[in-house]
Amino acid sequence: MKISYCCKNIKKHEAKAVVKSLKKSFPDAKHKMKSCLGECKLCKHQCFVQLGKKNLIMGSREGLTNTVKEVVHT
Repeated sequence: MKISYCCKNIKKHEAKAVVKSLKKSFPDAKHKMKSCLGECKLCKHQCFVQLGKKNLIMGSREGLTNTVKEVVHT
């Protein structure tokens, strides 16, 4: 499994804690920091990560980690 992060999104929403939490929760996954994931409309409004190539998971800083866990474990 690969989890991709948009650096601009992380900075805009001050979500470094989300990245650390996901890295701790999923140590076997590949974690990629990219300068931009091309989801600018979404990026303006909320935090998000990309699972694999197409799955975008979005939510608040506090809820994003739990949402990713739910999606991965289903």
